[in-house]
Amino acid sequence: AKIETVAEVEKEVKEEIKTVAEVEKQMEKEVKVEEDKRVEIETMAEVEKEVEKEMEEEMETEEEVEAEIKAVAEVEKEVKVEAVKEFEKEVVMAMETEAEIQIENSQAEQGKVPTAKKDVEGEEPMVVRVGSICIPHPGHKNGSEDAFFISSTKDSFTFGVFDGVGGWSSEGVDSGEYSRELAAQCKAAREVQGMVDPGEMLQLGHQKTQVLGSCTACLVHVNMSTRLARIANLGDSGVMLIRGGVVVQATPPLQHQFNFPYQLGCAAKGAQTDSPEQADQFKATLQKGDVLLLATDGLFDNCYAEEIAGTITDFMNADSTYEVEELAAELGKRALDHANDPTYNSPFAKAATANEVKENPMSWISKMVKTNRYVGGKVDDITAIVCCIE
Repeated sequence: AKIETVAEVEKEVKEEIKTVAEVEKQMEKEVKVEEDKRVEIETMAEVEKEVEKEMEEEMETEEEVEAEIKAVAEVEKEVKVEAVKEFEKEVVMAMETEAEIQIENSQAEQGKVPTAKKDVEGEEPMVVRVGSICIPHPGHKNGSEDAFFISSTKDSFTFGVFDGVGGWSSEGVDSGEYSRELAAQCKAAREVQGMVDPGEMLQLGHQKTQVLGSCTACLVHVNMSTRLARIANLGDSGVMLIRGGVVVQATPPLQHQFNFPYQLGCAAKGAQTDSPEQADQFKATLQKGDVLLLATDGLFDNCYAEEIAGTITDFMNADSTYEVEELAAELGKRALDHANDPTYNSPFAKAATANEVKENPMSWISKMVKTNRYVGGKVDDITAIVCCIE
């Protein structure tokens, strides 16, 4: 009986141990569930924290975008204001020019010469002395491809320079024919039609020039009574106004890209052409002692502005009885000397380097591989008209 009792006790103990094991196992499961819940809560807290951070960043981004939009709006507002001011300025200038043209045309029709104006010091009306030079490219078999004209009346002077595009010679066309014809037609617009606005002269001249070819063009009309010079420039020829030994005004070259200037041609003959309406137009009020220089790129590609102004000033100071033709010849000589110097760092070579031209833009300019720059002058036709105001 005792043995049976012990066996039953052992059985009960085993049952209790089994129950305890099951309880422990259940408790482990519950602990794991609690741990999973804790991890899940922590994960959710991190997610919420990340979401809050992203929202803060988005708000900062939105604020930055709003600030940028506001800044752009301010810039646009300033640009519009400047554009309106510039437009108003152009309108006023156009109205002034139109009024001046109407007055001059009216006086021309009546055969009247405008009353000469004296300056503040009581000086007599200005006197204009003019000289010119045209040096042809040595390789041009038909002579210079540049053309120019000088026209004068009792109270005005009109000048024009025209640079023929040399590429036409490769097609068997005289590259100077178009420039000479356009020069003749613009001169006729002044002398026959009585035009005084350079832009209008250029438009009429272009309409009437019906030969194959193309060229750049630059015209100046000087009214001696009003001391006003009006300028129209299309291409890389140009005008400089020198006062007191310094260039105070100069026309910028008008180019599609480096060494590709705007130019006029006869579309009816198959030439590509820009429009004379695209010409830049300027005004300049002249004073006693001023020098107005009108030239093709043969001068400007070889001589810097400082050298041109210095040459003119030194020449005039050296001899008060100087001849303007000799002054023009001196400028031409300097340009020619530079053009033939293969080591000279000409304005043209400097521009070729600055524009990172990959191939030789002109056969007469050498590229120095070690320094990766162009050097040398540019051999070309050289034409200059010098107008001295006294």
